[in-house]
Amino acid sequence: MSISRLGLRAVLLPLTSALAMLAFWQGWTGRKPRAFAWAGFWFGLNLYTYTAARVLPLVPALFVVTELLLARRNGAAGDWRRRWRGLALALLVGAVVTIPLAVELVRHPDLVLGRVGDVAVVEGAQGGGMLSSAGRNAVLALRAFYDQGDLNVRHNLPGRPATDPLTALLFTVGVGYALLRLRDPRARLLLIWFGVMLLPSILSGEAPHYLRAAGALPPFALLVGFGGAALAGLAPHRARPVLLPALVALVLIVGGALTARDYFGRWASDPGLRAAFTADAQEAAQAANAGASPVLPQALYRTPNMAYATGAIEERLEAGTRPAGEARWRLDGAGEGRRAALVDAAGAAVGPEVPLDLRFGVSPTG
Repeated sequence: MSISRLGLRAVLLPLTSALAMLAFWQGWTGRKPRAFAWAGFWFGLNLYTYTAARVLPLVPALFVVTELLLARRNGAAGDWRRRWRGLALALLVGAVVTIPLAVELVRHPDLVLGRVGDVAVVEGAQGGGMLSSAGRNAVLALRAFYDQGDLNVRHNLPGRPATDPLTALLFTVGVGYALLRLRDPRARLLLIWFGVMLLPSILSGEAPHYLRAAGALPPFALLVGFGGAALAGLAPHRARPVLLPALVALVLIVGGALTARDYFGRWASDPGLRAAFTADAQEAAQAANAGASPVLPQALYRTPNMAYATGAIEERLEAGTRPAGEARWRLDGAGEGRRAALVDAAGAAVGPEVPLDLRFGVSPTG
């Protein structure tokens, strides 16, 4: 619900993955032979957006294997020579784009791959444990489109489905329509795309996880469009030009109204929202940056918000000067003269004042 407004890097995944798949399809169908080069570029760039992007190359890989098996079974020659050349070009361009990421992978593999191991449900699982966890997550990932969404308040109004009832209906019709049209390569590609991009949520903890499933948004939207087109196709021929735009308008009105209510009303008033976005730490950092003299507990003083507001914090405290119990800090001064002092329960300084570097602070006026 909120990833487009929070500045999270996952929001780049739907855009770059959609451009990559568009270029791939244009190259595959021969409409734009050079589109394979653009596909390689967008696939490579996509890997820099969010961890879940790493499964996207599986989509064209599985699609190509599927089409090759079908072509051999049906004895259809097709334009495979041109496609193989195009795929090789896409791989070459993609490899060039990902050189910096590959270098970083060699130099710091834990930095590039560590997060995957942290969240994967397969870590430490054996045999049926891994399969049962993935199966349970698959059910939860699909339920997210109907009745039970992400529970993390940072991503969503806890539990709110990813869709409204009308969009969920069109999505269901679209999936059924695509399954009935499996002979159409467009339907095959769309279903593969949607299924693969749900894998990061299915194979990790906290399913459904809206950030990890962000790559499924473009194929989801196309499946909703498939459903709308299928329903419009059932109407009399004269009504079709009016029915499809009417469905689009209805989805925007109904979905927009429900989303506005939930986002600006219910989600904004959720009692867990302040803690999820460290509002206390941000308010303390703003007060410190504005020249106030608050006394802060050690935990609040050490937050990233405070570090950003006051710059690099250096402590030059002599041994034995720390007070008993939880340490507290008092901020004094303003601007380049900002200082921090360790204080006791009565607020008296128990150690030397520590100058703070405010080069990264934001001025109160701007």
